This record gives sequence, structure tokens and C-alpha cells, in this order.
Amino acid sequence: MSGLIAATAMQPSLRASGIEPLQDVVVMTVDGQVHTGRLLSLTDSEGITLRVGLDQQFQAATQDLIHISTSFEQEDARRRDALIRTSNLDYMYGQLAEQGEEVVVLDTADLGKLSVPLDRVLEIIPGGQDKLSRERTLAWLHRTLPSSEDVALLANRDTIRGVLVGVGADVFVFDTGDHELRLPVAHVRAVKLSTERRTKPTQPHFMIRLRNSGRVTADRLQWETNIINAHLQFGADVQIEAERVVNFEIGGGRWQWLSQLQPISYEHTPMMSLNWHYTTDTNIVSGPMRVSLENFEHGIGVHSRSVLKYDLKGAYLEFVTAFGIDDDSGPLADVHVMILVDGVRRFEKENVRRGTLHGPIRINVQNAKTLELVVDFGQHGDIQDRFNWIEAALIR
Repeated sequence: MSGLIAATAMQPSLRASGIEPLQDVVVMTVDGQVHTGRLLSLTDSEGITLRVGLDQQFQAATQDLIHISTSFEQEDARRRDALIRTSNLDYMYGQLAEQGEEVVVLDTADLGKLSVPLDRVLEIIPGGQDKLSRERTLAWLHRTLPSSEDVALLANRDTIRGVLVGVGADVFVFDTGDHELRLPVAHVRAVKLSTERRTKPTQPHFMIRLRNSGRVTADRLQWETNIINAHLQFGADVQIEAERVVNFEIGGGRWQWLSQLQPISYEHTPMMSLNWHYTTDTNIVSGPMRVSLENFEHGIGVHSRSVLKYDLKGAYLEFVTAFGIDDDSGPLADVHVMILVDGVRRFEKENVRRGTLHGPIRINVQNAKTLELVVDFGQHGDIQDRFNWIEAALIR
């Protein structure tokens, strides 16, 4: 597997207009199968229908879908635009537009103007920053601990605390408790909003990756021709031209990424004194997960010796994963991999070295209580042992 995938009524189908259905798409399902065909329809309630060949159809329920890819690629032309991250961990690029009441108005390339409620926003990075400035801004956001206040980082590295009450094309408005402060956008590097705004995605949901404007999540969706009608989780109803979509990832169905679950325990045993914590959806040094020259979006990064243990509660049917030494590691990396279900060893492989992607493997976990993922020392102790559990998932 390569690196993956206030309401109003949906708009009517455009099929009567004579527009031909979409280009071919590639669909991955929970049974590990990959299907290619011409998309006829996709909805949150009825799943997907493809035309396969001249006269055959493939259908799958929404809960059985993992990932849908189009033939379009993500572009990087707008990465100096403003960036908004929302409470369900979506991220959107665009230009800050006119000031609204308790919303951030973002003018995007793929969706037009979006009004994002302030109570759904976690982070804002204004546009116009060069690569080095943005990297420093992202580092500040990463190390700034969550608080009950909103915090603005200024261009001179000072900070302002209070409540963000307004955002416009040229100004951030803060209520500091003593007075209202208007900060020119040009003087602000980032705003980190309070943790009280965090929410979890509703089920089921479609994470839509766009060519220019980041990623948005829809809890209702109808796609029948070249137009996608979607209700986004922060309340907006949008129409998306199909050619602006790179891929869909489907959440809330039978497929559960292991990186989205909290282990009941984690043990790391270093040979010397350096301790490593596990990482989710990055390698152990927080870089992209890359094995055998291929990048992956989902997984868990660890360093030997590590043991991750999960409580399955008897709720899943199968565990599936691939694995390998991260390409960012060195030639001495060598580990011993084991997977235990209810304390019983169900898979084992010694001398796992850099340059090979192993799997995917599928293990029956029906009625199982616990899952343990062990990465033990190999021939060279823990030297260079940066290991990735690739696209590890549980199937309900």
C-alpha cells in the first residue's frame, strides 16, 4: 500500500446537463483490494459505484472504503498563502479576506471564500512569510503549550495573550481583558487559539485533499458528475469541481488507523541512555515516513527496543500492517520484529534491515483483548534502528 487515503440540502444531480461522469479513480477497500474504474456516484449514505470495463459495475458501502485517488496531483504554488488549522485537524490555504463576525474568511483557490467559525480554529499563520520564517513560526506553534487563552506571536517575537474576537484581511482583533487591541496582520507571525476549541470528527467522514487549498473534512457528500456537493464539518456547504480533488480518505468506517488510537502502554529500552518516544504519522525524528524510497502518510515511528500495547476490547476482526527501517536510518540498522495477540506470538521476523518494505500482513484478532507490537534489538544493538510500522490499522 502506498501512502494514503448548519446543514442545508445537497444540490441536485447535474447528470441531466449532459456532463459525462468523472475520469477514472482508484479505490482501496478494507479487504485489501484495489479497484480502478470510472466513478458513477459516491455518497455518504450509499457508498461508491464504479463502471469497470464496458458493462460491469463495482459497488462498495461507505464503511468498507479506505481511500479514493483521482488522476490529479497536489500543487505547491500557494504555500505562502495564509494557513488555517481547524479543531478537527483540517488545514486550509488561502488569502485572509474581509472581517466577519466571529469567523475567519479565507479566499481559497479550490473552494472560493470560506467562512470558518472562530470557535473551530486552532491556528492561523498569515501569508507572505518566506520559507525560513514559516519554519520558525511552525516551530513556535509546535513548542507552545496549549492554554485557556489565545496567543499571538508578533514579528518581533513578542507575544500577546487574550481572546481573538476578529480577523480581517489587514487586522487581528484581540480582547486582552483590559481593552481591545488591533494588530496589523503584517506584524503577526501566528495565532494559537485555546484548547477549548478542540473537537473530534463526527462519523462517518470524508477527508478531501485539494490541489491548492489543503484538506477539508465533510460529514455529508454527494458526487455524481464533475461537481461534488459537500457539507463540511465546520458548517459550510460547498461545491467542489472534481478536477480540484487529489484524493479522499474515508474515516469512521470499518478501517481504524492505529496511529489514531492511544496505546495502553509504551515501553522503550535503550542500550545506552537515550530515550525515544513513539511518533504518529511521522518517523521517529518527526520527518516523513519513508521506506524503500516510498513515502507513507500513516503509521507509527519507533526506535529499538520498543513495545506498544493496545486494548482491542474484542471489537476488531483483523490487524493489518506493513513495516520497515526508515530510509533516514543508517546501514547498520537491524531489528527483530514481533506481533503478539493476547500475549501469543502471531508474527515474527528477524534481521529486518533498511531498503525493504515488508508486508502488508494481516492477522486475525477476532475477540482478542490486546495487541502488542515489539521491535527488539538486532545484530548491532540499537544503532540506527529507526523503524516504521507502516499504515498499521485495525478492521472492525
